[in-house]
Amino acid sequence: MAGYRVILTSNGLSSSELKEEFRRMLAARSETATVCYVPTRDWLGRLREAEYFEKQMAHIKEIGGENVKEVRMVNLERIRFEDDLLTAFKDIDVIWIPNGNTYGILHHMRASGASQLILELMKKGSIFVGTSGGSIVAGRTMRTAFWKDWDDRTVNGTVT
Repeated sequence: MAGYRVILTSNGLSSSELKEEFRRMLAARSETATVCYVPTRDWLGRLREAEYFEKQMAHIKEIGGENVKEVRMVNLERIRFEDDLLTAFKDIDVIWIPNGNTYGILHHMRASGASQLILELMKKGSIFVGTSGGSIVAGRTMRTAFWKDWDDRTVNGTVT
């Protein structure tokens, strides 16, 4: 493989060009893709309402159209065992990490083992889509999260 297939944005797939690129990448990956949507806490570290995630997942399915078979939500905060992680990410074509508290996202990716598994999936051709905090955790450093200092570094007291 020539390289990783990645879309990193600050505001999601908000332009027709980004949506078209996502659809193009999907079509090249699989006839019908399974998307792993990783819910996040808001930038202050607060839990979000389930309705927020349901709307996001419907939006992903809408953007992907007939190329998206399933959008599966995987909450990394609830992953406790490697078997759970492997089951959650089984047969995933797209990993989608939205905006949220960058520190919380990275903490739970590392604590659950997802950061390494996501890298392995990407090496096998899975697409990574990140928005804001989801984009930052795909980089080599967290420094980008420091520029406005919006994110609560304790994730509302859940990360020490």
